Amino acid sequence: MPGRLRGRGPLWALLAVAAGAAAVRAAPIVAYGRFGSRPDYDDGVNFAAAALLVGGDLPYRDFFYAHPPGGPLALAPFGLLARLTDPGGAFTLAGVAVVATAALTTFLLGRLCWRAWGPAAGLVAAAAYAVHPEVVVAERTTFMEPVLNLACIGLATVWLGEATPSRRRALAAGALAGAAVTLKLWAVPWVVAAVVAVPRHQEGRRAGLVRFVAAAAAVAALVTLPFALPAPGSFLDGTLRFHLWRPPDGTLSTTGRVHELLGFIPDNWSVVDGRHAATALLAVGGMAVATWRARRAEARAERFFLAAFVLVAAAFLSGRSYYTHYNAHLGLAEAALAGVFAGALWDLAGRAPALAAPVARVALAGVLVIAPWYSFREVREDARVRSPELEDLGSAVRALPGDACLLAFEPTWGFAGGRLPSMPVIDPYGMMIFDAVSGGARFDDLGALFAAERSQRRITAAMAACRFVVVGSRGDFQLSGPTKAWLAQHFVRLDVPGDIWERIAPPP
Repeated sequence: MPGRLRGRGPLWALLAVAAGAAAVRAAPIVAYGRFGSRPDYDDGVNFAAAALLVGGDLPYRDFFYAHPPGGPLALAPFGLLARLTDPGGAFTLAGVAVVATAALTTFLLGRLCWRAWGPAAGLVAAAAYAVHPEVVVAERTTFMEPVLNLACIGLATVWLGEATPSRRRALAAGALAGAAVTLKLWAVPWVVAAVVAVPRHQEGRRAGLVRFVAAAAAVAALVTLPFALPAPGSFLDGTLRFHLWRPPDGTLSTTGRVHELLGFIPDNWSVVDGRHAATALLAVGGMAVATWRARRAEARAERFFLAAFVLVAAAFLSGRSYYTHYNAHLGLAEAALAGVFAGALWDLAGRAPALAAPVARVALAGVLVIAPWYSFREVREDARVRSPELEDLGSAVRALPGDACLLAFEPTWGFAGGRLPSMPVIDPYGMMIFDAVSGGARFDDLGALFAAERSQRRITAAMAACRFVVVGSRGDFQLSGPTKAWLAQHFVRLDVPGDIWERIAPPP
């Protein structure tokens, strides 16, 4: 490793990149507001879970939740704020906190890569992460990827900070690994990567790994067991069976997934038109360099990020579902590997003849700036996408009686109107999928699944128990023909912005 980061210049350079990362994430929130800047589905589910948790409802026991419990715990302070004040304002503040988390992740990544492979590596890795399109979208709202990425880069920083991790470092890194696993199971590849990074013949290897794994297991158990023990079957339903039994979802073909993992837009292999394709190609070069160096005992960081990237990508390629926003997590290892390649090229340019070396490095610097620039163009376009219809829906929800039960097929539709879930149904999509497959039936696609009567039972009962239902395009897709007929018989669609229905007749 080139050595420690020294001097104010390097520190301020990385702080500037981190500040830029925060700025590009916060800009749409500042310009359009939290609900005018396109929040998503999963972020609303996570925030709703946190709000229910602080109100006394436990995930798995009291409501369906398709991930480990670390996410609601991480967001619990903002869930409490949502109960004490306006849920929409609390959701916005949570997004601001995520932006700060993103800036810290960017800085730690750049700092680690600078120390491992030099200044070019650190700056390129930090810049690539700062403007990675999928990362930017995820890191301005309450997805779990921002906290997961921070835990994983924290793990890497502690674990790789010394040639032979001390007892304290092994325990701290293990604790971070255990915390990461409680956020999403995607953290498991990073735990394996930490093990792979340690040279086989390193003195004290076994003791260090034992401490690391023991700390990871202890923290994971400490966080998970209070939620798993009250309802062990439901815990396994949400964290394991749901993901194994669900029908294929999102991008289905392996070729299509590879295409999107590499940052190309659909049916277009142009690097210039790609979202983060230029950075991904640098990362491919970094994989080659890391593979070439991997046999060296000192190449711990190369082995770590290479293993993490390959294992996470393999999980995405083999999983039952894949969506482009999954790249928000893969982007962390991708940016690090782009830094590996940048550092190797910079060192190679420095070995040119004396007069040619400065020219070669200036030319290379220009090339390395291009990759983040291509990503930044996409970030800029993403930031211009607004969701004024959500603001209009929020106004309509605020006009409804505050004490009346409201069921929204997306939790953010309620948050926009200052409403928390009236009942412990925060993820109708996941709940309906699991209801359909839990009886043993298997489906080739979601259309067939949502047509199944079993998928409609619990959501119909939930609608029947509420006075108002916000259906929207998501609910329209998830409700079967008979359920829509039932809805039209017992509810009337209000003449207000958004797809809000009011109950006019008691359930049969």
